[in-house]
Amino acid sequence: MCTQTEKRAINHFTRILIAIAGTAGLLMDGFQSGDAFCVVSMLVWLWQSECNVWEEKVLDQIKRLKVAKALSH
Repeated sequence: MCTQTEKRAINHFTRILIAIAGTAGLLMDGFQSGDAFCVVSMLVWLWQSECNVWEEKVLDQIKRLKVAKALSH
């Protein structure tokens, strides 16, 4: 079994390989304007779990601010 740190490192390494392979595949025929959207969407997909964690933290902060504001009135 891997430790949590090892799993995270493997996950990051796999994402980097996918990003490099995907970007290289897009650029094989020369860069085109549509490639930028593909690269951005691929990176968002690869980092979706981290984005979800960040989004949950932001939403929790907003909820706490709303509750604090409601209690102060």
